Amino acid sequence: MKKRQGEIECMSVTIRGALRRNGRLPRYLPSGLLVCGQCGGTSRRVNTREYGCASHVDGGHAACTNGIRVRGELAESKLLEELQREILSPEGIALLESKVGENMRGRRQLCCMVRGSLVEAVGPRSVNLQ
Repeated sequence: MKKRQGEIECMSVTIRGALRRNGRLPRYLPSGLLVCGQCGGTSRRVNTREYGCASHVDGGHAACTNGIRVRGELAESKLLEELQREILSPEGIALLESKVGENMRGRRQLCCMVRGSLVEAVGPRSVNLQ
């Protein structure tokens, strides 16, 4: 189960990296997330209806021999199915629970540190809020 959680976390990092690549969100959902099976480069929307290998589109046959194009609706539905399957798997849920727990512990520690610093700086006082 730990191995599977690691794989899911790695996929999550890949997705976040793809979304941040140019400092902006991609226009189309699968852009930057799909990978060419031939060269390992990213696949992207190559026209109004299809996705294909970005290396092949930009560099031609010399860059990548994969000239296959996939209908946009098909690519998007397959990607969403895969993401849903991974995220809702027992390992995905366990990873989410673990990350939320880590986040909450970190926030609690930060609050304690800030409160301690404030007490040191101001000193213990009673405040009348009336």
